[in-house]
Amino acid sequence: ARLHAARAAPLRGLCGSGAPRSGSLGLEDLPPPAGTHHTIFNQSVKRTDVNFFTGDTALREATEELCSGPPDARLAEYGAFCGSEAAQTDAQLAHKFPPSLQNYDRSGNRVDFVQYHEAYHRTMGAAIEARVPSLAWGAEGGEAATQVQRAALAMMHYELEPGSSCPATMTFAAVPPVRASPAAAEFWLPKLLSNVYDPRNVPASEKEGVVFGMSMTEAQGGSDVRSNTTRATPLTSSREDGSGWSLQGAKWFTSAPNSDAFLTLAQSDKGLSCFLVPRWLPDGRRNSGFRVMQLKDKLGDRSNASSEVEYDNAWGQLVGREGKGIATIMEMVAHTRLDCALGSAGLMRQAVRMAVSHCSQRSAFGSVLVEAPLMRAVLADLAMESEASVLLSMRLAAWFDAAARGEPCVADAPGSVTAADHSPEQMRALSRLATAISKFLICKRAPGVAVEALECHGGNGYDDRWEIERVVRQSPLNSIWEGSGNVQALDILRTCAKEPEAMTSLLRELSASAGDGGSAYASRLAAVSKRAAAAASDPASIVPQARAFAESLGTLLQAHLLTLKGNDQLSGFFADTRLSEAGAVLSAGVGPNQPFGSRVPRDTAAADALIARAVGN
Repeated sequence: ARLHAARAAPLRGLCGSGAPRSGSLGLEDLPPPAGTHHTIFNQSVKRTDVNFFTGDTALREATEELCSGPPDARLAEYGAFCGSEAAQTDAQLAHKFPPSLQNYDRSGNRVDFVQYHEAYHRTMGAAIEARVPSLAWGAEGGEAATQVQRAALAMMHYELEPGSSCPATMTFAAVPPVRASPAAAEFWLPKLLSNVYDPRNVPASEKEGVVFGMSMTEAQGGSDVRSNTTRATPLTSSREDGSGWSLQGAKWFTSAPNSDAFLTLAQSDKGLSCFLVPRWLPDGRRNSGFRVMQLKDKLGDRSNASSEVEYDNAWGQLVGREGKGIATIMEMVAHTRLDCALGSAGLMRQAVRMAVSHCSQRSAFGSVLVEAPLMRAVLADLAMESEASVLLSMRLAAWFDAAARGEPCVADAPGSVTAADHSPEQMRALSRLATAISKFLICKRAPGVAVEALECHGGNGYDDRWEIERVVRQSPLNSIWEGSGNVQALDILRTCAKEPEAMTSLLRELSASAGDGGSAYASRLAAVSKRAAAAASDPASIVPQARAFAESLGTLLQAHLLTLKGNDQLSGFFADTRLSEAGAVLSAGVGPNQPFGSRVPRDTAAADALIARAVGN
């Protein structure tokens, strides 16, 4: 007790016990609060004056090179919108206030309707009005279809607000299977091609425009849709396209559950079949067998509602032939995978723009960060990654166009592989192969770029009030959606075995940049060609190397496209940092195993050019 009292004695004046001794503490001389906060300085300011199209040199140049004429004026208009303060504020609000599920109305009626923040609806409405889902397919007004210009729109929208890009992409990708079904196309196609967004919970017959979703994944199967257990039973004697069926089962991931209709897979007596399940029945009643059970609480993509749904005798319409559901749906999947590559490329562009902008305003250790040699090396390396990804994803969109039209890709160099060299089916096989390669590579690289860009922000980057945090949360998604990295890598091997002409065409395309054979590019191409031959004859033998094979193909394709571009600074930087022995050594398919900024190019002036191209204007 005495020891306790001795220890407590010095504290009595502070704690209010015992005789006060405030005079010795100087409390009488403490000035009152001045009413002003200490001055904050040396913090970067968010830029909201960047046109996502005209200010993005890589995207603008790729679009101009790949279009048969000047880009549509709507690209610059939408780029200005995406870079505006109002649009970016809405994007942040949509992320901050995620959707919530209302299963019942106040009277106890089942409604299964998701409530979104108004900012989400404004953002989604802007995308549909700009024809992000529909420009590739033309419209009733006779506009020319173009995948390239729509790809530019889609990339910009993903940079702005990726959550609403999901339903925009699904609506875009639903057009091929719906268009191929006469029964579905008559009612749904004009509404899919509309530029009107109508989020009301009413029958589609009362709407001018609709949104479509996909409902494929089941809890036990994931990407293995052949293991799906949802059953479909015919309701009439007809089992033809457009016939009515009853669906019983559950889906584990169904995004945008407010969509007006969903394309889904279910087992019939003849195997997996594709069905169109509307939220409302053709007679105007709610499709009460379609039930939204709960929403997922996700790492990122928080503005987009992802749900678990049940089909309890839900009504659906057969799309295509019974038992051919996978073939019917794969055209849709091809286009969603295209958008995965475009989205991740756009996300990288956004991350690099944020990092360069921050480092251009922030000082440390006596200099502006962007002028520090090591930081400059990091930023240039990040910019190179994003440039190459933009170029590859946009060229992929051009190949989709070329395959559909049966015409050469506008920017293909003499001697390169074009649609003129192949039948439409061969060109489609080549585009399918390039899609798997692009999705694997670009979507795998996005998280590394995003995290490095966050590190450029220091501690601020870890604060959720800074937008780079949202980019990091979003970055892994596209490598999972529509088939993970392993699925893409195995698809490439499968193509080698089943459609060897596609790999032959790709290797012939890549050989156009091999020169005299003495370069690092030529050496890498020779090694890849050997693996391709092994994959064609015995795919199982190289399965353990499938990811490295996919990454090598993608890196070579990027290097080839940079060579075709004719910018020696960019192509030289890429070769020095990603192809040479002193540059990146490919790991097991997870990106360069050296940190960004550790790969030093011979031409340091290229770093200045890359950073200038990334910052926008």
